[in-house]
Amino acid sequence: MQAVVASCFNFDGKSFEGRKKIVYDDVNFSTVHYVWQEQARRGAEVVVVKSDGINPPMEALLDAIDEKTLLVPISHVLFRSSGLYDAKKVIDHAHSKGAMVLLDCYQSAGTVPLSLKAWNVDMACGGSVKWACGGPGAAYLYVRPDVLPKMAPMATGWFSHAEPFAFDMGPMRWAPDTWRMIGGTMPIPAMYTARAGWEMLAKLGVENVRKKSLRQTKLLRDKVEARGFVVNTPQSDDQRGGTICFDFPGADAVSRELSAQKFFHDYRPKCGLRVSPHYYTTDEELDGFLAALDAVRAKGATSSARAAY
Repeated sequence: MQAVVASCFNFDGKSFEGRKKIVYDDVNFSTVHYVWQEQARRGAEVVVVKSDGINPPMEALLDAIDEKTLLVPISHVLFRSSGLYDAKKVIDHAHSKGAMVLLDCYQSAGTVPLSLKAWNVDMACGGSVKWACGGPGAAYLYVRPDVLPKMAPMATGWFSHAEPFAFDMGPMRWAPDTWRMIGGTMPIPAMYTARAGWEMLAKLGVENVRKKSLRQTKLLRDKVEARGFVVNTPQSDDQRGGTICFDFPGADAVSRELSAQKFFHDYRPKCGLRVSPHYYTTDEELDGFLAALDAVRAKGATSSARAAY
């Protein structure tokens, strides 16, 4: 979806009021970074704002957005720390400078309530793999209705055409509605796979999911801090998503053993273990995960001591 949006811009100084500056942070997801970094080959001015690796660099990002900025593609929740952007604040500031915001909700949708219309966001995107439990291939893109007519993606396909089944070989005639952003044939099996997860979230209510998530992530944070681990997730409720990221020496090896034992989580460099309790996770399961982690670490320490002996 990010690549589709990027293909809407020429960066030639002749469209979108001559704007060609793209601003985001260094804790954006790598795929997103690769998409926008490569737009420099087409004339974009790409500005990557430095962070502390944990918290969204709010003030530095706002300072970098100016009257030359075209787009601010940021992650609502950072994948490496679960740090949460104040989306409304970024959007309001970008709009005051005449810039647009593309909000990546991949790490937030389904566990953090979204108010895209109230925030007046220009565009938002994401997928179904994370909190929607829907599997890969079912991505989504929201474009505000007044922004949509300005978008003419070069990365396109027959379903973006005003009459796709006319098989017209003439100049592209864009669909007047959201279909213009669809491109080629959709991955229908992926759509069906994802449906149940989104329906479940709609039934439960994301506000209820968020309430439970905040309680359990606080509980989990307290428990890993008590073990002396480094927590790479902001402490405040209004500054974190649904994941607790924590690190310690040898965390990568411990993560591999836990995965082999089917204690599901993941590991990321400069982040550590990412543990994400969801609406189906019990407190007892969190305790079970930590007990297994303690056992793996103790076994590793014993093995190291024997090897040294």
